[in-house]
Amino acid sequence: MSPASSLEALVIGAGHAGLAMSKRLTDAGIEHIVLERGEIGETWRAQRWDSFRLNTPNAMNRLPGGPEHARPEEFLGRDAWIAELEAYARTGSLPVRTHANVTAVAAARDGSSSFPPDIPPLAFFAVPMFDLLMMVILVGAAIWYRRRPADHKRLMLLAMINFLPPALARLPLPPAIHALGPLFFFGVPTLLTLLALGYDRSRTGTWNRAFVVGAVLLIASYPIRLMLSGTDVWMRVATWLTTDLPA
Repeated sequence: MSPASSLEALVIGAGHAGLAMSKRLTDAGIEHIVLERGEIGETWRAQRWDSFRLNTPNAMNRLPGGPEHARPEEFLGRDAWIAELEAYARTGSLPVRTHANVTAVAAARDGSSSFPPDIPPLAFFAVPMFDLLMMVILVGAAIWYRRRPADHKRLMLLAMINFLPPALARLPLPPAIHALGPLFFFGVPTLLTLLALGYDRSRTGTWNRAFVVGAVLLIASYPIRLMLSGTDVWMRVATWLTTDLPA
């Protein structure tokens, strides 16, 4: 693929999630490529010990279009799982390019068709960066409270709500709805968060502290990222983050 090549989609990472996405894109006839810094399943190769086993049974690990496991209740070991990922990519003729280290994504600087046309790309870059920041905070807190199921589950719910705005912004809805901009794609997650808080309070009779704090942080992040995106400080940070991108 030359620097001038154009693809409809780019998948970074040839793990189970990346390969599953590639399969869906292939089935939909969307031209794409999967870039992997090492071999297929590199994280499983380099960051797992020899005796490692998946903590979910085969029945839960079936990839899209993949064959059913003969032993659905079995927990695969590391090497068997890697072999399954390799066979999946090979059988599906998935366009995986190994040893391709991704250092940056040019859309952050140049924009793309999914970016709002009236907002400079570097300013809009604050929105997805806050999505990632909130994901780290919420998922990190959920992992911290993994031994407290009530807190863990509620924080993971907020982590999922955190990724609703980009999905909402890409829905093929009437132009009048998209014209609402942040009022729509931040307003809907805010409403869902408040409804979830209210329902939880009515069901349990008390406020879950972790849920309330996480919800406040998530809702507050929406106006904060919009206010920050237009500042000189953010533009300097965004420019620094994208300075090494090829023109």
